[in-house]
This record gives sequence, structure tokens and C-alpha cells, in this order.
Amino acid sequence: MRSSGIKLVAGVCLSGICLLTVPTRADEWRTDYVQAQRDAQRLQLPMLIHFHAEWCSPCRRMDREVLRAPQLTRMLGRQVIAIKVDSDRNPRLVKKYGIRALPSDVIVDPQGRKLQQSTGLLSRSVYIARLSTAIAPYAKQNASQTDVAADSQRKDTPTPRASVAEPQTRRPRAVAGANSDLAPLEQVPVQRPEPMIGLDAYSPVSLWNSRQWKKGTAEFQVEFQQVTYYLVDEAELRLFQSNPRKYAPRLTGCDPVIMTETDQAIAGNTQYGAFFDSGLYLFASQASREQFKKSPLRYTRIQHARRLDAESDRVRR
Repeated sequence: MRSSGIKLVAGVCLSGICLLTVPTRADEWRTDYVQAQRDAQRLQLPMLIHFHAEWCSPCRRMDREVLRAPQLTRMLGRQVIAIKVDSDRNPRLVKKYGIRALPSDVIVDPQGRKLQQSTGLLSRSVYIARLSTAIAPYAKQNASQTDVAADSQRKDTPTPRASVAEPQTRRPRAVAGANSDLAPLEQVPVQRPEPMIGLDAYSPVSLWNSRQWKKGTAEFQVEFQQVTYYLVDEAELRLFQSNPRKYAPRLTGCDPVIMTETDQAIAGNTQYGAFFDSGLYLFASQASREQFKKSPLRYTRIQHARRLDAESDRVRR
């Protein structure tokens, strides 16, 4: 049995088999969707749903580097109810939330209405910034309710006659669940994450159709799989939107050799690109590209970016 560091506090024995129950800590990711949904409604907190799979290497990396970060775990159970969903074991939830790639994260309000959805391996800072933006209204609402209750209690408590009333300074509302030495909630800036520009702003359509490196412009930009691409003109924009998977780099631009050998999603470089089997691949170094050329099928048949259904990808402008 894998040790979790949590004391087993309850047990039921049936026919000599003891079923032990481990209490769920507030700062833990949950696995019971139904119970998490009930708690979110009871506590009037939003719910963060993280979709993953055992075969997904970016999911494993995200679990190590992002989901266990102290900045995030301090928010769990206090500002948001968080749950991990294995996509292979919960196809109904995958269909319900329209999950088409992994890892994916969905944030819903206490009533189940979708607030935000993201797909792909995100950095720790971007992940926490997006989550903070989505749940900020609920953090403020809960803080306001706490202040109202405190004010009401102060009004109902009579002041002793012998005491001298001192000026009351209202304590600033702190971030729920955070250390007391952090700045008040109203003073915590939530920066909007900068978009990830694909291919160093070179047009993927020009690269495909004429094998030319032409810089695109922000006027003709389009987002695909959490990456923003710049196109040269309106005609290229329409071509990209008609078939984004044709023009966008495979594996969202990650080096397929490094991903296969080390399970790490490392962004490739436009200086080291290659076309193979109707796909554009980027590599982090010349050595990596040379390794790919020796056995391309080995590095293109990996499952890291496996699609969960046959629907076309959504493209946003």
C-alpha cells in the first residue's frame, strides 16, 4: 500500500476484510466528482476539474510541477474545490465538458456553469494566474460575507461602560487561505498571461504552401491549442481556419525526440524544423533533428497528443 502520510482514522470490517477510510484534507486534490460537486454547492465555492490520463506525459509533468505547488494547494478547499478526473475511466465527464485533448482544466461555478477552460501543459505562473482570475469574484464574495457577519456581531455586543472607545480600523481583507503577511485582496494584481506566439510569429501557411519564412502580423492572428499564430493576410487566415491541424506544428511545437526519450515537453526552435508525413515538427537542437531523421516513425507515433474524439479543433480569432 502506498503511504500517503495521513493517519487512517476509520475502518469497517466485513468477513475479515477491513476497509479503511482516509480523511480528505482541505489542501488535497479530490477524486470523487459527486462529493466534490456537493461540497462546492454547500460551500458556494467554484470547482476546478483537471482531466488527465496515465499515458499522458505532459499530464504527469503538470502534476509534478504545477498541481503540487504550495501557492496552489493553499487555495484548495478554501477558495476552490479541486478534483482530478482520469479521462479513460470517466468518459461521461469527458463528453459532458467537451474535453478533446489532455491535459485539460475546467472551472465551473457552484451551480455547474462553465467559467473557464484551458488545454495543454501550462506553466505554474500561468495556471495560477488564470485560476485566480476565474475565482476572484467568489473570493471577494466570501470575504464580504465574513466582514458583514463580523460587523453584525460587533453591533450586537454591548460596549462595557468603563472602557474607553478607541478608533476602530477595519482590517484589510486578506487572500482566503493565504498567509497573513500577504497583501490585501484588493491590492493583489492578477496579471493576464501573455499569449504564446507560435513559430516566432512566422506564418505557418506561408511555410507550408511556399516553404518561405514570412512574418505574420497581429492583425491576422488566430489561436489553436492555446498557441497564437500570426498570418500574412486575410486569405492565409481563412486557409488556416479551414484546416488548422494541417498548418500548426505537431505536438504544439514541442520537440518529439525529447518528449519520447525523457517525457518532457520542451519547445522546439524554428531554426530546426522538418516536414514529415504531412506534419511540421520543431526541434530544440540540430542534434535532436538528426536523431529524428534516423528513425522518424519512432518519434511520430507517440501518444502524448492523442485526441479524445474525432471532432475538429476549435479555432478562435
